[in-house]
Amino acid sequence: MKKKLEAKAEERLTSWMEILKELNRVSADIFSAVRALDHKKRLAQSATKALDDFKRHVAELKSSFNMEIDMNVHNAGYSASFDAKFNESLLNPEEKKLYDDFMAKVAVADAEASSASEQLENLKNKKNVLLTDFSEFGDPLNEILHFQNKIDIAGEKVTFIQDAISAQQSILKNNITDFPSISALLQKRQDILAEIATGSAMEPNLKELDKQIEAERQKVSKAKKISDVVSENSQHTIAGLQRKLSTAQAELKTLADQRKEAKISFLIFEAEKVGTEYLLLAGELIGRYRQLIALDTILIKEGGGHIAGNHIDNFIIPSFDVQAHNDDRNKEWIYDDVRILSLIHEKGLYDSDLQAEKDRIADMGITI
Repeated sequence: MKKKLEAKAEERLTSWMEILKELNRVSADIFSAVRALDHKKRLAQSATKALDDFKRHVAELKSSFNMEIDMNVHNAGYSASFDAKFNESLLNPEEKKLYDDFMAKVAVADAEASSASEQLENLKNKKNVLLTDFSEFGDPLNEILHFQNKIDIAGEKVTFIQDAISAQQSILKNNITDFPSISALLQKRQDILAEIATGSAMEPNLKELDKQIEAERQKVSKAKKISDVVSENSQHTIAGLQRKLSTAQAELKTLADQRKEAKISFLIFEAEKVGTEYLLLAGELIGRYRQLIALDTILIKEGGGHIAGNHIDNFIIPSFDVQAHNDDRNKEWIYDDVRILSLIHEKGLYDSDLQAEKDRIADMGITI
Protein backbone atom coordinates (compact mmCIF):
# COMPACT_ATOMS: atom_id res chain seq x y z
CA MET A 1 0.00 0.00 0.00
CA LYS A 2 2.83 2.38 0.94
CA LYS A 3 4.64 1.88 -2.37
CA LYS A 4 1.39 2.23 -4.28
CA LEU A 5 0.57 5.49 -2.51
CA GLU A 6 4.10 6.80 -3.02
CA ALA A 7 4.01 5.91 -6.72
CA LYS A 8 0.62 7.56 -7.19
CA ALA A 9 1.70 10.63 -5.25
CA GLU A 10 4.93 10.89 -7.22
CA GLU A 11 3.07 10.52 -10.54
CA ARG A 12 0.67 13.24 -9.52
CA LEU A 13 3.49 15.44 -8.26
CA THR A 14 5.43 14.97 -11.49
CA SER A 15 2.52 16.47 -13.46
CA TRP A 16 2.21 19.25 -10.91
CA MET A 17 5.95 19.93 -10.99
CA GLU A 18 5.98 20.01 -14.81
CA ILE A 19 3.48 22.85 -14.70
CA LEU A 20 5.53 24.58 -12.01
CA LYS A 21 8.78 24.14 -13.94
CA GLU A 22 7.20 25.47 -17.13
CA LEU A 23 5.75 28.37 -15.15
CA ASN A 24 9.19 29.14 -13.75
CA ARG A 25 10.72 28.96 -17.23
CA VAL A 26 8.10 31.30 -18.66
CA SER A 27 8.55 33.70 -15.73
CA ALA A 28 12.29 33.73 -16.40
CA ASP A 29 11.60 34.30 -20.12
CA ILE A 30 9.30 37.19 -19.24
CA PHE A 31 12.02 38.73 -17.09
CA SER A 32 14.45 38.42 -20.02
CA ALA A 33 11.82 39.69 -22.47
CA VAL A 34 11.18 42.78 -20.34
CA ARG A 35 14.89 43.55 -20.33
CA ALA A 36 15.10 42.85 -24.08
CA LEU A 37 12.13 45.11 -24.78
CA ASP A 38 13.64 47.88 -22.68
CA HIS A 39 16.90 47.47 -24.61
CA LYS A 40 15.10 47.51 -27.98
CA LYS A 41 13.15 50.60 -26.99
CA ARG A 42 16.37 52.37 -26.04
CA LEU A 43 17.88 51.35 -29.38
CA ALA A 44 14.80 52.66 -31.20
CA GLN A 45 14.98 55.93 -29.24
CA SER A 46 18.69 56.23 -30.06
CA ALA A 47 18.05 55.55 -33.74
CA THR A 48 15.25 58.11 -33.79
CA LYS A 49 17.42 60.67 -31.99
CA ALA A 50 20.27 60.05 -34.44
CA LEU A 51 17.86 60.60 -37.34
CA ASP A 52 16.52 63.76 -35.73
CA ASP A 53 20.05 65.02 -35.11
CA PHE A 54 20.89 64.42 -38.76
CA LYS A 55 17.74 66.18 -39.94
CA ARG A 56 18.38 69.12 -37.63
CA HIS A 57 22.00 69.35 -38.79
CA VAL A 58 20.95 69.29 -42.44
CA ALA A 59 18.15 71.82 -41.80
CA GLU A 60 20.53 74.15 -40.03
CA LEU A 61 23.17 73.66 -42.72
CA LYS A 62 20.73 74.44 -45.52
CA SER A 63 19.28 77.38 -43.61
CA SER A 64 22.75 78.72 -42.93
CA PHE A 65 23.67 78.34 -46.57
CA ASN A 66 20.54 80.29 -47.54
CA MET A 67 21.24 82.87 -44.82
CA GLU A 68 17.91 81.97 -43.22
CA ILE A 69 19.08 80.60 -39.88
CA ASP A 70 16.32 80.51 -37.34
CA MET A 71 17.93 80.65 -33.92
CA ASN A 72 14.90 78.89 -32.44
CA VAL A 73 16.11 75.70 -34.13
CA HIS A 74 19.01 75.55 -31.67
CA ASN A 75 16.71 75.64 -28.69
CA ALA A 76 13.82 73.59 -29.99
CA GLY A 77 15.29 70.16 -29.21
CA TYR A 78 13.67 67.56 -31.45
CA SER A 79 10.53 69.51 -32.22
CA ALA A 80 8.89 70.10 -35.59
CA SER A 81 10.76 73.41 -36.12
CA PHE A 82 13.80 71.80 -37.68
CA ASP A 83 11.59 69.07 -39.19
CA ALA A 84 9.73 71.75 -41.12
CA LYS A 85 12.99 73.15 -42.48
CA PHE A 86 14.20 69.71 -43.57
CA ASN A 87 13.65 68.92 -47.25
CA GLU A 88 14.69 65.50 -48.48
CA SER A 89 14.74 66.66 -52.11
CA LEU A 90 17.56 69.12 -51.34
CA LEU A 91 19.92 66.41 -50.08
CA ASN A 92 23.02 65.68 -52.04
CA PRO A 93 23.85 62.01 -52.83
CA GLU A 94 26.08 61.57 -49.76
CA GLU A 95 23.49 63.15 -47.47
CA LYS A 96 20.74 61.07 -49.10
CA LYS A 97 22.71 57.88 -48.41
CA LEU A 98 23.20 58.87 -44.76
CA TYR A 99 19.51 59.78 -44.49
CA ASP A 100 18.43 56.42 -45.94
CA ASP A 101 20.78 54.62 -43.53
CA PHE A 102 19.30 56.47 -40.57
CA MET A 103 15.75 55.75 -41.77
CA ALA A 104 16.59 52.06 -42.24
CA LYS A 105 18.05 51.84 -38.72
CA VAL A 106 14.94 53.50 -37.26
CA ALA A 107 12.68 51.09 -39.17
CA VAL A 108 14.69 48.06 -38.01
CA ALA A 109 14.82 49.30 -34.41
CA ASP A 110 11.07 50.04 -34.38
CA ALA A 111 10.34 46.61 -35.88
CA GLU A 112 12.54 44.86 -33.32
CA ALA A 113 10.93 46.81 -30.47
CA SER A 114 7.49 45.91 -31.80
CA SER A 115 8.51 42.24 -32.11
CA ALA A 116 9.94 42.26 -28.57
CA SER A 117 6.71 43.81 -27.28
CA GLU A 118 4.65 41.16 -29.06
CA GLN A 119 6.86 38.40 -27.70
CA LEU A 120 6.44 39.77 -24.18
CA GLU A 121 2.66 39.81 -24.57
CA ASN A 122 2.67 36.21 -25.83
CA LEU A 123 4.74 35.14 -22.84
CA LYS A 124 2.37 36.93 -20.46
CA ASN A 125 -0.60 35.17 -22.07
CA LYS A 126 1.19 31.83 -21.78
CA LYS A 127 1.89 32.53 -18.12
CA ASN A 128 -1.79 33.30 -17.50
CA VAL A 129 -2.77 29.96 -19.05
CA LEU A 130 -0.21 28.14 -16.91
CA LEU A 131 -1.41 29.95 -13.80
CA THR A 132 -4.94 28.77 -14.56
CA ASP A 133 -3.72 25.17 -15.00
CA PHE A 134 -1.62 25.53 -11.88
CA SER A 135 -4.55 26.74 -9.76
CA GLU A 136 -6.90 24.05 -11.11
CA PHE A 137 -4.37 21.33 -10.35
CA GLY A 138 -4.53 22.16 -6.66
CA ASP A 139 -2.12 22.90 -3.88
CA PRO A 140 -0.74 19.89 -1.91
CA LEU A 141 -1.03 21.80 1.37
CA ASN A 142 -4.65 22.77 0.72
CA GLU A 143 -5.42 19.18 -0.25
CA ILE A 144 -4.08 17.88 3.06
CA LEU A 145 -6.13 20.45 4.96
CA HIS A 146 -9.16 19.55 2.82
CA PHE A 147 -8.77 15.83 3.58
CA GLN A 148 -8.09 16.58 7.25
CA ASN A 149 -11.39 18.43 7.47
CA LYS A 150 -13.25 15.61 5.71
CA ILE A 151 -11.57 13.04 7.99
CA ASP A 152 -12.66 14.99 11.06
CA ILE A 153 -16.24 15.01 9.81
CA ALA A 154 -16.10 11.30 8.87
CA GLY A 155 -14.57 10.46 12.26
CA GLU A 156 -17.37 12.31 14.04
CA LYS A 157 -19.88 10.35 11.96
CA VAL A 158 -18.28 7.03 12.97
CA THR A 159 -18.29 8.05 16.64
CA PHE A 160 -21.94 9.15 16.41
CA ILE A 161 -22.99 5.79 14.94
CA GLN A 162 -20.96 3.88 17.54
CA ASP A 163 -22.65 5.87 20.31
CA ALA A 164 -26.05 5.11 18.77
CA ILE A 165 -25.22 1.38 18.72
CA SER A 166 -24.13 1.54 22.38
CA ALA A 167 -27.42 3.23 23.28
CA GLN A 168 -29.45 0.51 21.55
CA GLN A 169 -27.37 -2.18 23.22
CA SER A 170 -28.17 -0.59 26.60
CA ILE A 171 -31.87 -0.60 25.73
CA LEU A 172 -31.61 -4.26 24.77
CA LYS A 173 -29.68 -5.11 27.92
CA ASN A 174 -32.11 -3.27 30.22
CA ASN A 175 -35.22 -4.64 28.52
CA ILE A 176 -37.36 -6.59 31.06
CA THR A 177 -37.28 -10.27 30.24
CA ASP A 178 -37.84 -11.67 33.76
CA PHE A 179 -41.61 -11.42 34.38
CA PRO A 180 -43.63 -12.22 37.55
CA SER A 181 -44.60 -15.89 37.74
CA ILE A 182 -48.20 -17.10 38.27
CA SER A 183 -46.96 -20.48 39.46
CA ALA A 184 -47.84 -19.63 43.08
CA LEU A 185 -51.45 -18.92 42.12
CA LEU A 186 -51.60 -22.08 40.03
CA GLN A 187 -50.15 -24.10 42.94
CA LYS A 188 -52.78 -22.65 45.27
CA ARG A 189 -55.52 -23.71 42.86
CA GLN A 190 -53.98 -27.17 42.56
CA ASP A 191 -53.86 -27.58 46.36
CA ILE A 192 -57.48 -26.55 46.72
CA LEU A 193 -58.57 -29.00 44.06
CA ALA A 194 -56.54 -31.78 45.72
CA GLU A 195 -58.19 -31.14 49.11
CA ILE A 196 -61.61 -31.27 47.51
CA ALA A 197 -60.73 -34.51 45.76
CA THR A 198 -59.61 -36.13 49.02
CA GLY A 199 -62.57 -34.81 51.00
CA SER A 200 -60.40 -32.66 53.15
CA ALA A 201 -62.27 -29.51 52.19
CA MET A 202 -65.56 -28.32 50.98
CA GLU A 203 -65.70 -27.17 47.35
CA PRO A 204 -64.84 -23.50 47.42
CA ASN A 205 -65.69 -20.85 44.89
CA LEU A 206 -62.72 -20.85 42.46
CA LYS A 207 -64.10 -18.11 40.21
CA GLU A 208 -62.28 -15.28 41.99
CA LEU A 209 -59.03 -17.24 42.01
CA ASP A 210 -59.41 -18.10 38.32
CA LYS A 211 -60.08 -14.41 37.55
CA GLN A 212 -56.94 -13.46 39.42
CA ILE A 213 -54.91 -16.10 37.57
CA GLU A 214 -56.25 -14.94 34.19
CA ALA A 215 -55.56 -11.31 35.00
CA GLU A 216 -51.94 -12.14 35.89
CA ARG A 217 -51.58 -14.21 32.72
CA GLN A 218 -52.75 -11.26 30.61
CA LYS A 219 -50.33 -8.91 32.39
CA VAL A 220 -47.40 -11.25 31.74
CA SER A 221 -48.46 -11.80 28.12
CA LYS A 222 -48.75 -8.07 27.49
CA ALA A 223 -45.41 -7.37 29.11
CA LYS A 224 -43.77 -10.12 27.04
CA LYS A 225 -45.23 -8.69 23.83
CA ILE A 226 -43.91 -5.20 24.68
CA SER A 227 -40.52 -6.66 25.60
CA ASP A 228 -40.39 -8.63 22.37
CA VAL A 229 -41.19 -5.52 20.32
CA VAL A 230 -38.50 -3.50 22.14
CA SER A 231 -35.93 -6.29 21.68
CA GLU A 232 -36.78 -6.76 18.02
CA ASN A 233 -36.64 -3.01 17.29
CA SER A 234 -33.31 -2.64 19.10
CA GLN A 235 -31.81 -5.64 17.31
CA HIS A 236 -33.00 -4.34 13.92
CA THR A 237 -31.74 -0.85 14.74
CA ILE A 238 -28.36 -2.23 15.77
CA ALA A 239 -28.15 -4.30 12.56
CA GLY A 240 -28.89 -1.21 10.46
CA LEU A 241 -26.46 0.95 12.44
CA GLN A 242 -23.72 -1.66 12.07
CA ARG A 243 -24.13 -1.57 8.29
CA LYS A 244 -23.95 2.23 8.41
CA LEU A 245 -20.90 1.93 10.66
CA SER A 246 -19.15 -0.36 8.17
CA THR A 247 -19.83 2.12 5.36
CA ALA A 248 -18.68 5.08 7.48
CA GLN A 249 -15.52 3.26 8.57
CA ALA A 250 -14.76 2.35 4.93
CA GLU A 251 -15.20 6.00 3.93
CA LEU A 252 -12.92 7.05 6.80
CA LYS A 253 -10.25 4.56 5.69
CA THR A 254 -10.48 5.78 2.08
CA LEU A 255 -10.07 9.38 3.23
CA ALA A 256 -7.14 8.38 5.45
CA ASP A 257 -5.46 6.71 2.46
CA GLN A 258 -6.12 9.77 0.31
CA ARG A 259 -4.74 12.01 3.02
CA LYS A 260 -1.64 9.82 3.20
CA GLU A 261 -1.23 10.18 -0.57
CA ALA A 262 -1.73 13.95 -0.31
CA LYS A 263 0.72 14.12 2.59
CA ILE A 264 3.36 12.28 0.56
CA SER A 265 2.70 14.66 -2.35
CA PHE A 266 3.06 17.61 -0.03
CA LEU A 267 6.31 16.36 1.51
CA ILE A 268 7.78 15.57 -1.92
CA PHE A 269 6.64 18.99 -3.15
CA GLU A 270 8.30 20.63 -0.14
CA ALA A 271 11.48 18.66 -0.86
CA GLU A 272 11.37 19.77 -4.51
CA LYS A 273 10.78 23.39 -3.52
CA VAL A 274 13.56 23.39 -0.95
CA GLY A 275 15.76 21.45 -3.40
CA THR A 276 15.25 24.17 -6.01
CA GLU A 277 16.06 26.89 -3.46
CA TYR A 278 19.10 24.85 -2.44
CA LEU A 279 20.20 24.76 -6.08
CA LEU A 280 19.87 28.53 -6.44
CA LEU A 281 21.75 29.16 -3.20
CA ALA A 282 24.41 26.64 -4.25
CA GLY A 283 24.87 28.60 -7.48
CA GLU A 284 25.27 31.82 -5.51
CA LEU A 285 27.70 30.16 -3.11
CA ILE A 286 29.76 28.66 -5.92
CA GLY A 287 29.87 32.06 -7.63
CA ARG A 288 31.22 33.69 -4.47
CA TYR A 289 33.66 30.79 -4.01
CA ARG A 290 34.99 31.29 -7.53
CA GLN A 291 35.35 35.02 -6.86
CA LEU A 292 37.31 34.37 -3.67
CA ILE A 293 39.60 31.91 -5.48
CA ALA A 294 40.28 34.62 -8.07
CA LEU A 295 40.80 37.27 -5.38
CA ASP A 296 43.18 34.93 -3.58
CA THR A 297 45.30 34.69 -6.76
CA ILE A 298 45.19 38.46 -7.28
CA LEU A 299 46.20 39.10 -3.67
CA ILE A 300 49.18 36.74 -4.00
CA LYS A 301 50.33 38.51 -7.19
CA GLU A 302 49.94 41.88 -5.50
CA GLY A 303 51.95 40.69 -2.49
CA GLY A 304 49.02 40.42 -0.11
CA GLY A 305 49.35 36.74 0.76
CA HIS A 306 46.79 33.92 0.91
CA ILE A 307 43.19 34.31 2.08
CA ALA A 308 42.28 30.69 1.26
CA GLY A 309 41.97 28.32 4.22
CA ASN A 310 43.63 24.94 4.63
CA HIS A 311 40.53 23.02 3.50
CA ILE A 312 39.52 25.27 0.60
CA ASP A 313 39.92 22.41 -1.88
CA ASN A 314 37.50 20.15 0.06
CA PHE A 315 34.44 22.23 -0.89
CA ILE A 316 31.65 20.10 -2.42
CA ILE A 317 27.91 20.59 -2.98
CA PRO A 318 26.02 17.35 -2.12
CA SER A 319 23.05 16.42 -4.28
CA PHE A 320 19.65 15.05 -3.25
CA ASP A 321 17.24 12.77 -5.07
CA VAL A 322 14.93 15.56 -6.22
CA GLN A 323 13.99 16.51 -9.76
CA ALA A 324 15.86 19.81 -9.70
CA HIS A 325 19.10 17.98 -8.86
CA ASN A 326 18.45 15.13 -11.31
CA ASP A 327 17.98 17.52 -14.23
CA ASP A 328 21.08 17.14 -16.42
CA ARG A 329 21.28 20.91 -16.84
CA ASN A 330 21.73 21.31 -13.09
CA LYS A 331 24.28 18.53 -12.58
CA GLU A 332 27.13 20.76 -13.65
CA TRP A 333 28.19 21.68 -10.14
CA ILE A 334 26.24 19.39 -7.80
CA TYR A 335 28.07 16.15 -7.13
CA ASP A 336 28.41 14.05 -4.02
CA ASP A 337 32.13 13.36 -4.36
CA VAL A 338 33.61 15.97 -6.73
CA ARG A 339 35.38 19.02 -5.35
CA ILE A 340 34.29 22.37 -6.77
CA LEU A 341 37.90 23.57 -7.12
CA SER A 342 38.66 20.52 -9.27
CA LEU A 343 35.65 21.35 -11.47
CA ILE A 344 36.87 24.92 -11.91
CA HIS A 345 40.19 23.66 -13.28
CA GLU A 346 38.60 20.83 -15.31
CA LYS A 347 36.23 23.28 -17.00
CA GLY A 348 39.06 25.72 -17.69
CA LEU A 349 37.32 28.45 -15.71
CA TYR A 350 40.25 29.48 -13.54
CA ASP A 351 41.67 32.01 -16.01
CA SER A 352 38.29 33.39 -17.06
CA ASP A 353 37.22 33.79 -13.42
CA LEU A 354 40.47 35.62 -12.74
CA GLN A 355 39.95 37.94 -15.70
CA ALA A 356 36.32 38.56 -14.75
CA GLU A 357 37.36 39.60 -11.25
CA LYS A 358 40.08 41.88 -12.68
CA ASP A 359 37.51 43.46 -14.99
CA ARG A 360 35.06 43.94 -12.10
CA ILE A 361 37.74 45.72 -10.07
CA ALA A 362 38.80 47.72 -13.13
CA ASP A 363 35.21 48.99 -13.47
CA MET A 364 35.71 50.54 -10.03
CA GLY A 365 38.67 52.46 -11.44
CA ILE A 366 41.41 50.27 -10.01
CA THR A 367 44.01 48.76 -12.34
CA ILE A 368 45.31 45.31 -11.45
